[in-house]
Amino acid sequence: MFFGLLVAVIAPLWAAGAGIQCSAPIYDFGAVDGEAPIQHTFELRNDGSAAVEIKKTHTPCGCTVVRLTERVIPAGGTLGIPVTLTLKGRRGIQQKSVTVETNDPVTPTLVLTLRGTVGPAMEIQPPILVARKNKAGEVSGNVTLTVPGGVPFQILEVKSVRGLLTLAITEAEGNAAGRRIEARAEATLSPGQHQDTILVRTDQPAAKPIEIQALVVVPADLVVVPAVLSLTTNDTALASRTVIVKSSNADHFSIDKVDLPEKAMTARVEPMGRSAFRITIGAIRPSNSLHQKAIHIHTGGDAPRVLDVLFDVPSPEPNPATAP
Repeated sequence: MFFGLLVAVIAPLWAAGAGIQCSAPIYDFGAVDGEAPIQHTFELRNDGSAAVEIKKTHTPCGCTVVRLTERVIPAGGTLGIPVTLTLKGRRGIQQKSVTVETNDPVTPTLVLTLRGTVGPAMEIQPPILVARKNKAGEVSGNVTLTVPGGVPFQILEVKSVRGLLTLAITEAEGNAAGRRIEARAEATLSPGQHQDTILVRTDQPAAKPIEIQALVVVPADLVVVPAVLSLTTNDTALASRTVIVKSSNADHFSIDKVDLPEKAMTARVEPMGRSAFRITIGAIRPSNSLHQKAIHIHTGGDAPRVLDVLFDVPSPEPNPATAP
């Protein structure tokens, strides 16, 4: 009897009070590259018969910002809680929560969460496609594309900008979620080195159209090794690299000029016998601004040509210990 009386007294008070609800308190933003802020609005609903007042909101750090224009939700009304999450410089799984304090006696605090993964929208390995002569006698190469976390995707369009390559899409070896782009040089290409760009469009909403630089090395009497100079921005000191230009037929040729992508760089050309030259590139400042730029080596002789050597300087991975 006492219990029934207690319910009869409390029930009207309960019904008369506030009743804040959020049907989707967790927002999963999926896999993003972190360049653009995540923006999401949580919808709150007041199912009670009295107004709900939002007293205060708490965020975990400066990367999470809440901007409220209203703080009262009338009975039966709704209110959007706009949250902006900045992820630049972060990597891996991310989860940030906003705590909302209200005057609701039943739900005095409400936790709203944003979660997902930050990484390259698309991983490309190797970062530059180099097509060389294979055992079958074809000039070919390939790159593999994957989405962080193994998310499956489809390539909607792939295109050779200069038309130097015939392209095909296959499943990545050992990775059903990845895709491989196989490139074969057109048979009409003249001997030497050629640059092209592969444009890729995927069905990933967070991935921008992708540009993959391609270097096509058609067997010739002159070759340059290596065709790509790899650098890392972790080293702040000036660097130097050496390339060798040689004649596969032991023919005589000359190095007439070396065009460098930055004025501060230097090039020292030294003969190695009759049919080869060593070129030492000095005063290289490792920087992402060098990425995919080229050194142009002008040769002379019976068949003058220009040989290109590309720089590969990927963006550095942030140190989790120093990330904000």
